[in-house]
Amino acid sequence: MLSQSGRLAVPGSGVFIGTEMVRGATFGVSVMTTRGMVVDWGAQAPLVRYIARQQRSQLSILLSGRGYFVSGGRTFTLGPGEAVRSDQRLHDDEGYAGEPARVLVLDWHDDALGPRHVGPARLARLGRRELAALRGHVDRLRSMPDDDWTRDLFLQLGSLGLTRRAPPPEPPPLSPAERTLYRALGRVRSSLSDHPALPELAARLKISERQARRVFRELDEKVGLNAEGWRETVGDLRIATAHQLLSVPSLPLARVAALSGFRSPVALCHAFSERGGLTPGQAARVLRERWDLSRRADEVWLDGAAMASDQPQLRVAAP
Repeated sequence: MLSQSGRLAVPGSGVFIGTEMVRGATFGVSVMTTRGMVVDWGAQAPLVRYIARQQRSQLSILLSGRGYFVSGGRTFTLGPGEAVRSDQRLHDDEGYAGEPARVLVLDWHDDALGPRHVGPARLARLGRRELAALRGHVDRLRSMPDDDWTRDLFLQLGSLGLTRRAPPPEPPPLSPAERTLYRALGRVRSSLSDHPALPELAARLKISERQARRVFRELDEKVGLNAEGWRETVGDLRIATAHQLLSVPSLPLARVAALSGFRSPVALCHAFSERGGLTPGQAARVLRERWDLSRRADEVWLDGAAMASDQPQLRVAAP
């Protein structure tokens, strides 16, 4: 089992995004917590290349905050306890925010955690007691061994009919270098402003740069990082981070660029232009139109129209 932690913060503001990940060969589990910042994977998709490469089934469970999910041309607002099972190959839009927002996301290959999801997303709602129990278990993520925590998570989700009750068997253990590199990727997420470079990472691993590239490639093949090499991976992380920071009201573009690892605002604008998406200014405007962090936690703004959580929504029992 692999694990990593990452944290993006705006110093002195209390605004942050924290991510904890546990990953096996055929499945992954991540817990994302955000305060004062929007994570809108749908809006990021034209800019961040690894999103388009995702090919697995996915289960997203909103533990707190608010969110949205687009499926079959319809947009559904999400509140705490709502779960969405989807096919990543359809690249349905998805986003979260709140004070704080916390979402649990699982992805799996083939039938590792249950039948592969095919077709439009399916929604379900956890009861109040089940949601409280799941929140409590997520809070213990870093106080339990990864194997034990993951096993108990699948027991909980399996009892709700959302996944199988036990994680799939793991292949032979990954090498120490692969484990160390995966953990290091979490630190890279947290320190993009330090301009992390592969030679420095290789030196920490006590291997050559060439060996580090090979380990990264093998790790991608074994656990599905959806990567196309170190350079593009870091580029994706920088653009995704900048996009998230653009949702922070009144944060200057120069600070967005610095915190996401760009040498200047001009370099940030050039990176957005290379990906063929919106300019940073346009992206910030879209996020302001979609989301208003000053509104009640049960409302989300999308395409300029507020949609309250009591709007009629699709209700389909989880498979």
